[in-house]
Amino acid sequence: MTGLAIALPGASVFADAYPTSNKDGSPKFNYVPLGCSSVDMQAALAAYFAASEPEPKDGSTEASAALERVNRAINEARAAIVSECAEPLSAELCWTAKSDPRLAAIVARAAGLIKKAEQALADLPKSVSESERSALQGRIDLLRAFLDLFTAIAALDDSKSSRNRLIDACINVSVYLDDPNPGVADSAKLWQGVAYRRAGRPDRTLQLFWPAIGRVSSTRVDFFVRTERCRALVESGRHVSALALVVKLEEHVGEWIKDEDEASRTLAADSLRWVRAMIHRDWAASLRKDGEPERAKTADEAAAKIVGEESFPIPPKKWLRLSETIAGLPEWKPAEPEPTTQPAEKKS
Repeated sequence: MTGLAIALPGASVFADAYPTSNKDGSPKFNYVPLGCSSVDMQAALAAYFAASEPEPKDGSTEASAALERVNRAINEARAAIVSECAEPLSAELCWTAKSDPRLAAIVARAAGLIKKAEQALADLPKSVSESERSALQGRIDLLRAFLDLFTAIAALDDSKSSRNRLIDACINVSVYLDDPNPGVADSAKLWQGVAYRRAGRPDRTLQLFWPAIGRVSSTRVDFFVRTERCRALVESGRHVSALALVVKLEEHVGEWIKDEDEASRTLAADSLRWVRAMIHRDWAASLRKDGEPERAKTADEAAAKIVGEESFPIPPKKWLRLSETIAGLPEWKPAEPEPTTQPAEKKS
């Protein structure tokens, strides 16, 4: 006899359960009680075997688990695109810094994470509604649009083809210029403007960044929209306009990143000083090229006076940096699966 020892609560009695077969071949367990009623022992053993059986997974549980996998994959991609890309992309916004080579590796890994999220979305069970699928697809599309633009920035070189790819990448990001989330809309504006300027089209940047002041938000992204307009003016040869704008920005510097600490606000004010100095330096180079050495000397002296004891190029750590590439984009949480409508029972 093959035994399975079961202890009943409150008693020191055991029973052996041994399998035989019913007439139809299905397993049958025979219980031999020792010191207690066979009814109690059979009830205990029946409860034991019922507990060992896995609970059937209903549709809502399966859908919840699948939705959790999709959101987890999306948030992994978000972390790479929004957070990890922030530091290397800050180099694009510091006038004295070169492009950061780390960006290429980060965007390549982020592309793999986007594919992982798309596969998780494709694997959702049929019980997940179309509205839920559409919402998840929208999140992936937003991240992919910005990722494509960042990838084009990372791959930019002196070739015309790379500049064209960068401009083409602006198309999908332009969809988010009117996004109801103002942080997303500001981010779309910033990175499109950066892309156009880097592609040699500062005129397009100026069109995008109009008006020069307008609505002010407290995000770093919005701050850099203004400094990038100054840079586009400089690259268009409009140094006087650029100086007038940066002076105006210095008057309003307290309106940006007002919710951050004093050190960040100081970096914002310093960054505007560096911008003003760089405008003078670029103007000096332009004047010297045009055969006006005396005016060029005056502009160089103005730049030196602004930076004081600092020397050119101003190191990146002295500039305000991005903390996120897409402002105001929180991690997504899985929604509860929509209830399945059950057909009404017919009354007899």
